[in-house]
Amino acid sequence: AASIVVPYLVNLGIAANIKRLIRKNSAAKAYFQNYAAIYVIFVVLSGGAYPALAVVSSNMFGLVIFNSGLTRFEMKKLSKIKIFGTIILENLPQLGCQVLYSYILGTITQTTQLAFIASVLSMTASTLSYFVEKNVADT
Repeated sequence: AASIVVPYLVNLGIAANIKRLIRKNSAAKAYFQNYAAIYVIFVVLSGGAYPALAVVSSNMFGLVIFNSGLTRFEMKKLSKIKIFGTIILENLPQLGCQVLYSYILGTITQTTQLAFIASVLSMTASTLSYFVEKNVADT
């Protein structure tokens, strides 16, 4: 339960402090002043601060509630939220549970093997995505 509750609470904490993370962008600051509740609702529904941020920054349907004012460059810089939320708070505890489960059983089941592989692939993809986006943002 902790591997679900802790990431959820941390993402809610990030949502509560989003104005601090975007303080240099006056358009985004104004957006979150007016539409913070929309962003928080998306965080509550998705469980992730970064996916919710991507939705409110998507300019979907040309609606103002989906135009946070964050630039692509700023979104790439904020992708560290995604890495922290996905790898550190979700995938690592899952791997720990899988190892503990296998240890208690005294064997590694096929299901545990597949879950372990999926977790490692997810961590690898997220890490590579972060570094690729970081390198693009730095150039």
